Amino acid sequence: VLIYEVRILMNDRKRKVLYVAQKLFTEKGVLNTSIQDILEEAKISKGTFYNYFNSKNECLVTIIEMSHEEVDQRRRQLSINQNSNNQDILAEQIAILWQVNRDQNLVPIFDAVYQSHDSELKKFVRKSYFREMHWIASRFVDLYGKESIPYSYDCAILFSGMFRQLMFTWKMTRKDPLDILMIIQFVLKRIQVIITQLIEQQDTLLGDYLQVCSESENRSAKVTEKQVLDQLTAFLQEIKEDNYQAGKELTESLSSEFEFKKPKLFVIETLIIAFRKLFKNSAYEKKAHELSELIWSYIEEKKNTTN
Repeated sequence: VLIYEVRILMNDRKRKVLYVAQKLFTEKGVLNTSIQDILEEAKISKGTFYNYFNSKNECLVTIIEMSHEEVDQRRRQLSINQNSNNQDILAEQIAILWQVNRDQNLVPIFDAVYQSHDSELKKFVRKSYFREMHWIASRFVDLYGKESIPYSYDCAILFSGMFRQLMFTWKMTRKDPLDILMIIQFVLKRIQVIITQLIEQQDTLLGDYLQVCSESENRSAKVTEKQVLDQLTAFLQEIKEDNYQAGKELTESLSSEFEFKKPKLFVIETLIIAFRKLFKNSAYEKKAHELSELIWSYIEEKKNTTN
């Protein structure tokens, strides 16, 4: 029980440091915020900070990666029991990225990172860009079919550019609040026309290059049922506290589903969302997060195979 309480305390402290750092990055700017500023505001020692992060950059990247994880989870929840070619669902999924950035006041932080000349941050920006383009291109294939694959990355680039310029112009010219979803839906209608023409004309520009770069950035080993089952079994053995009986039962339900020859994806999707929520803010949060990401990768691979 003492070890469990120490883990919870460590998780709370790290979250506090991230919260303080994010607040300072937003108010003072990333460049003007020092590690010493974070130490003083969070009332922690330098040793405590370096126990969590190797540098200010790592702290900054962690904040952004946490927002990416929130976006991924909310996008996945929207897709459950929905047709993958539903354009309205795609519009809502794209909007989530901007909603999370706005709600968490991350826009100034993203701007600072994207404009940075720091090699470490530039590498992170590159990876984040390819990650989002890969996701948008994959969703365009869901919408327009496999014949759109050679043109999906070009259209992801076009979508991103049109969306940003329309958003920028709206802010300059209109007094009413920015309607992200309206802009996204407008651009998606234009993309539908463009991708149809590209398919007819067999015309590509940067798509082939971006696809190669994106796939190299996002390449990962195939996830098998046995791999997931082994990880779930090991996780069950780690749960010692009696007050996590509900967590044990949910993990056992997930494990039993992966014992079938053909696990039911819709059942796994429902269980994994509950699994992630149940272990949030617990001593097992990090491991539960890693497991949920592994299982989502399995789900996405299976869906891509059957489409």
